[in-house]
Amino acid sequence: MLAPYCARFSALMMEKAQILEMWKAAKVTPLHKRGPVLDPNNYRMLAVSGTMYRLYVNVLRVYVTEWCQKNNKKPDTQFGFSPGRNTLQPMFILRHLLHAAKTKKPHGSPRLHAAFIDFKQAYDSVPRCAIWKHLQRNCMHTCRLKIIQNLYDADKDALFHLCFSLCTSMMLIA
Repeated sequence: MLAPYCARFSALMMEKAQILEMWKAAKVTPLHKRGPVLDPNNYRMLAVSGTMYRLYVNVLRVYVTEWCQKNNKKPDTQFGFSPGRNTLQPMFILRHLLHAAKTKKPHGSPRLHAAFIDFKQAYDSVPRCAIWKHLQRNCMHTCRLKIIQNLYDADKDALFHLCFSLCTSMMLIA
């Protein structure tokens, strides 16, 4: 019943390259991973966004994914966040290479050299202006680029979870 109205509203927002500021507000709560509970480094943040925001960014995600595929913007080596691919595929490839190195022994050595890079903090360290310039150079539609920039402009987070803030305060006092 609401679907046609939501679709029209999203289309209008896409045309105007905008997103409502209130949609950008997310409830953020820390989620304990492992280790001592009082160590803030043992938490990852979990953000819960509103339904309309999630619908809107999923439409945008589909657009960006299709644009990347149509314009060959994703390398064959990218497995995460790619339709029809998952992170199990590179693990299979690595196991196959390891088996081949052990059985075929190229150059008389059963060794296989592999590098694993941890990008867990890359999201916060990548300068967004460099991303915008890169997308512009690669001919992303200006309207869609403005929408993506607007998503990240003046991010708003509402931190919830009194226990975490109390634990953090206790750490600072101690």
